[in-house]
Amino acid sequence: MLSSQLFKTIIMVHFSSDTGSPLNSALQRMALGLGVSVLLALTLAKAISRAILPYGLPDSVIFSLAMSVGFIIGGFVMMAMHTMNGDHRKNTYNTILSMLSISKTSRWIANEIPMFFVLCIVAIFGGILLHAAASVMLVSGFVAISGWIIGLYSGYGCLLIDVAGRKLPSVLIFVTIVGLVGLLFDKLLLSGSNGNRYNLLLVINLLVIAPLFGHLQLYLRGARNSLARNKFISRPLIPDRVPYVGWYLVKMFRNQRTRGSLLIALSLSLTAAASIIIRGKTFADPYQVLLFGGVLAATVACDVRGVMAKYCPPEIILLKGTSGLVRAELLAVGILGVCIGLPIGITVIGSSGEWLLFAAYLVAVQWFSSAAGLMASTLFVPGNNDTAGQFMSAVIAICAIFALPRLGQFSSTTTISQLVYWLGSSMLFVMVINLIENYRRRNYGRS
Repeated sequence: MLSSQLFKTIIMVHFSSDTGSPLNSALQRMALGLGVSVLLALTLAKAISRAILPYGLPDSVIFSLAMSVGFIIGGFVMMAMHTMNGDHRKNTYNTILSMLSISKTSRWIANEIPMFFVLCIVAIFGGILLHAAASVMLVSGFVAISGWIIGLYSGYGCLLIDVAGRKLPSVLIFVTIVGLVGLLFDKLLLSGSNGNRYNLLLVINLLVIAPLFGHLQLYLRGARNSLARNKFISRPLIPDRVPYVGWYLVKMFRNQRTRGSLLIALSLSLTAAASIIIRGKTFADPYQVLLFGGVLAATVACDVRGVMAKYCPPEIILLKGTSGLVRAELLAVGILGVCIGLPIGITVIGSSGEWLLFAAYLVAVQWFSSAAGLMASTLFVPGNNDTAGQFMSAVIAICAIFALPRLGQFSSTTTISQLVYWLGSSMLFVMVINLIENYRRRNYGRS
């Protein structure tokens, strides 16, 4: 098993910030994440306790549904944190870890611990909500929470699957399973035979549980104890053929982590759009569907600031100061955010009455989501293997997306007013980003 010193090192590397007391910083960050999730869950649980939900569903359906939702959330959280994009042998810590004379089991536990803590926070958040929903639906809370936890861990395991040394197939497997589970639940709702329902639930459970194989594969990979050689390609910082204002787009495409994040977000957006078309879904309020594209755009923007140095990046001089740097960042995440949301927007635009207004609303939501992600990224500057920074950035950005409609009381306002809220809040985030960057630049090097 792991020694206490190695356990502390793992916690400090993945959860601490740049402080003189990394262990205390790591513990404070973990406590903050847990406290925020519990507080938010308790707030939402009160609303769930007053909601009208179906009751009397069989425990088998509740278990399969909770496990499927957990699988989707677990996989999505892991993709938002880019655990599948980085080769964990590319930094000094993991290089040393791979050379330590420890057992294969200890090496596997060391690789699992950081994401296990993150999943525990997500599990507690969802567990509180499921307990409140189970009380309203008159079903077993233990069954629902058990399915939720298994699904979370399976969703993470799916993204650990390594096919021929490549991580992208694991994302395709995840997307395929999610699509198949959705189709099977549609058939389950239309099925009138108990035997057919049992078979459909069995297939759903097998599909969701099967990706747990990824954890076993991680255990087997840990025994190889071999280091891959990284190939470094020297390129100019800003090509002469690209305007300075478009430099950040080039930097994002060159960075493996942000490039992989963008490809994953686009694949999920295209898959969601294809699923809507294939299943023939219609929406009474298509504007709410755009929030999914906003979440995807925010998760991409959450990693953008981490491609540069945290304090006084040298690029700030070439981009004519802080304002030029922020403009370049906003242009990059804004363009990519709209591109990410386009597939879903085009799919549901037919359900809206005014196409021009819907298109403007799409741009506003994606711009706000990108600005929220960039603000969170500027605040934490998550780098490779900065588990706490990645998690907190994603949580803050996603909470901002879902909090604005509630704070602005969108249910009782016009679409034009909602559009103004999205754009106005975006400008507020831009101001916060400028303040953070200017503060870091003025206080760089001070004790």
